[in-house]
Amino acid sequence: MSNNKTHWENIYKNNNFKNVSWFQEKPTTISFIDNLNLSKDCKIIDVGAGASYLGKTLIDKGYKNITINDISALSIEISQSHNIHNLKKVSFLIGDITNLKLPKNYFNLWHDRAVFHFLTEKEKREKYINQIRKSLLIHGYIIISVFSLDGPKKCSSLTIKQYDETTLSSELGECFKLINFSYSNHLTPSNKKQNFITCCFKLIKK
Repeated sequence: MSNNKTHWENIYKNNNFKNVSWFQEKPTTISFIDNLNLSKDCKIIDVGAGASYLGKTLIDKGYKNITINDISALSIEISQSHNIHNLKKVSFLIGDITNLKLPKNYFNLWHDRAVFHFLTEKEKREKYINQIRKSLLIHGYIIISVFSLDGPKKCSSLTIKQYDETTLSSELGECFKLINFSYSNHLTPSNKKQNFITCCFKLIKK
């Protein structure tokens, strides 16, 4: 995700969502969520969710309070079609996550697959991290998945910032404690490998 709304609207306008490089029929980060053993009543936000199936997967697992965010209205429309029978369990939030007005001390889990690595400007990253600190409950969890140091340097023609567990921890700062991480290869619809690192953090202080 970048802050260029037009870029992302055009992506979903001009491509079948199942053909974009980041598409997953079965979201792999669900295993990180399962390992947290959260209450099914917990409040989860999936930022930059696009047309992801994560919201539907969470609903199928019994979760009842899900917020799906994306800068692209078209991607949100696709996500709504995934969850058509369970819309009452899902809130949809369109806009750039770095400057949206979010409820304070509200979410138990902040999930991000491939948003943070688009924030190449330090100011944007600081705004993003402040959004987590404001909206997440203390001792809440953050799952962030980004391109690793062995991953691509661009996505959707945009430059990204690569990370490992050390640099991502350093970027988030001392309020966040790393509790788990893993590396994985994502196979794109065009059969290209993209190496990701997924990290799970806990908010230990505001």
